[in-house]
Amino acid sequence: MNGAVQPVAPAQPATPPAQCRTLTELRREIDALDARIVPLLVRRCGYVAQAARIKQDANQIVDVARIEAIVAQVREQGRALGGPPEVLEAAYRALIAASIEFEHAEFVRLRSGAGGCLSASGVPR
Repeated sequence: MNGAVQPVAPAQPATPPAQCRTLTELRREIDALDARIVPLLVRRCGYVAQAARIKQDANQIVDVARIEAIVAQVREQGRALGGPPEVLEAAYRALIAASIEFEHAEFVRLRSGAGGCLSASGVPR
């Protein structure tokens, strides 16, 4: 395998990480997880785009209290599932930062008169 992402059907049964014996096996499982995660992230972006439509003021885009509540919840859920809370927090903070950037751009785009076309998930094309 050359490191390229291999398409994997999301419904494929998962091999627990400790039972994977080769890098190819590990990558197959990670690719299968990514195939499930990406559609959820696209859906999340649709909600973020809708938030940009609903919010009346750009100052509403960043809600520090909500961000900290989400991060605390993610850390606790990760800990309860046996995952590394630090890694999950870092991933979510990056996701939230990218979402804020996207929402701000969408907020500006919507109010500039460049309404544009939306995909089925509600994300601008």
